[in-house]
Amino acid sequence: MPVRFHPRQDETFVVEKGALRFRVGADERVHGAGETILVPARVPHRANNADAAAPTVVRWEVRPALLARLARWTGRDRFVPLG
Repeated sequence: MPVRFHPRQDETFVVEKGALRFRVGADERVHGAGETILVPARVPHRANNADAAAPTVVRWEVRPALLARLARWTGRDRFVPLG
């Protein structure tokens, strides 16, 4: 996913399975299952599956919710809407 930011929303990502390469501001590292990534509003960030051979499952929460939509991370640097 390209670098992005949200002017009014904080985000929380919880890695449930696999590994997620995540950049928040200038800090980039790989997060594994059980780890939580907090992204405050207005902070540039991006995420990529750290292992293309293994799926990554991430729970993603945005507050405040401006648009409710479920999506699945495909592991190919994109989200696919569910339902």
